Amino acid sequence: MDQAIRSSEGYAIQRVNEAKGDTAKFIALLSEYEKAPEVTKRRLYLETMRQVLPRIENKIVIDTKVASVLPLLPLSTAKGIE
Repeated sequence: MDQAIRSSEGYAIQRVNEAKGDTAKFIALLSEYEKAPEVTKRRLYLETMRQVLPRIENKIVIDTKVASVLPLLPLSTAKGIE
């Protein structure tokens, strides 16, 4: 019983410390955002893309100046192509 209580208390302390760390990180980010909003937005976007893009199997880049998008054929999975 004592071990379960100590484990629960340890978990509670861990969660509080994580929340305090998250809060400090957010406040630091907010401070930088207030100084230079556009730079901070771009940096956050690029950091997010650096994390997300490696996990995506198929990537399609669309130019904003193009009126329409041609459907892309999955050439790597077509028969006879290796």
